Amino acid sequence: MRILVIDVAAQHGGAQSILERFLADFRRDAGNEYVVVLSTPVYEDEARVRFVNVPWVKRSYLHRLFFDNVYVHKLIRTYRPDKVLSLQNKAVRAGGVPQEVYYQNILPLAERRFGLKESKELWLYQNVIGRLYRRSLRRVARIYVQADWIKNALADKWKIAAEKISVVRPEPDPAYAAGDGPTEKPDCFFYPANGAVYKNHETLLRALQALRWDEGREKLPLVLTCRKDELPAGARRLVDEGAWPVVFAGRLTREDMIEQYRRSVLVFPSYLETVGLPLLEAKALRRPILAADREYARETLGQYGDVLYFDPLDVPSIGQAVATYLRRG
Repeated sequence: MRILVIDVAAQHGGAQSILERFLADFRRDAGNEYVVVLSTPVYEDEARVRFVNVPWVKRSYLHRLFFDNVYVHKLIRTYRPDKVLSLQNKAVRAGGVPQEVYYQNILPLAERRFGLKESKELWLYQNVIGRLYRRSLRRVARIYVQADWIKNALADKWKIAAEKISVVRPEPDPAYAAGDGPTEKPDCFFYPANGAVYKNHETLLRALQALRWDEGREKLPLVLTCRKDELPAGARRLVDEGAWPVVFAGRLTREDMIEQYRRSVLVFPSYLETVGLPLLEAKALRRPILAADREYARETLGQYGDVLYFDPLDVPSIGQAVATYLRRG
């Protein structure tokens, strides 16, 4: 069987990690042939996995619409797939070819609604793009999601038949295994995330700045993987005030991420996630975790013992979790 895989959205971060995990599965599959369509990531063709790049799709949203609704027809005529697998939340116009979709964007399903003035991008996802997602998912043969709670949300809120939704739980990269590596005493807090509003940097910074701190005792810095200019204005102001040390590490390689985890307390205050990949990675490395008390985090961490939960929208709750960890440590 020849499978046309569409993932022009993947470029870096979580989407790139998911792509890598699918590619690993494709390479192990001796019974099928894969044609993987990407935007800018470049891979070498393999025996049963070939790659097609369409970098122009990143130029604008109109280019993306043209790709999803028009250009895909050219790809289908060229490669004549038996099935289409879209890894980017919505179906493409594949004619009569059976199609499956990997769905991972929780924004359109979230109870927390964003205003147009608060974030044009998030408003667009919730009020326009989300409707396109919903309409397209109703016409596909199968939907794959990362967690039970997402399956339930799709069934309850979008009235999609539960029997056509399969849960495929993500696994951390095998490199994120505790193994015999050092278990260092943490010397920083670590929050790997982009600067989106729902990642909740501002509330975290307010909580850290409100902590009582003994004079002469060194504060554990907060290490971020986003750039300062990616943060919302309120979070940038708090950084500028300098009441708590913040380090902008930028995007890290896998090896640097593992090293950073090994010396950190993972703090994860995001209030909107599908799974929260850093939670899986820190859990695999057996690191201490401070996490938002949300359904995604509870399901991802399960019975993991070294975790403290907090209300991500409440400054004192975050501060109490941090203080509890520091007293314990």
